[in-house]
Amino acid sequence: MLSNDLSKKLMIRFKKSKDFYKTIEKLEKEGFKVYYSTDNGIIINGKQTKEKIIMVGAKENCLITILYEENEDINSKYKQLIHSIYY
Repeated sequence: MLSNDLSKKLMIRFKKSKDFYKTIEKLEKEGFKVYYSTDNGIIINGKQTKEKIIMVGAKENCLITILYEENEDINSKYKQLIHSIYY
């Protein structure tokens, strides 16, 4: 399987996910390496927000990078809001 195909499958998996942390636990059990970053220096829409970054794969050959933040709407079924996905 090409890594690009795997990246697209991971992207779809995260887009459908209601809780990234459960998805990440499953990925780690499947043998993926997951790296986290809580760098708040990224600016989106001209304002500073509380973004987090998840990278799946090796640091030097990352399969997918997700920029997201926690959802503050307690009535939503989704726990995270995706800003962007790179693969």
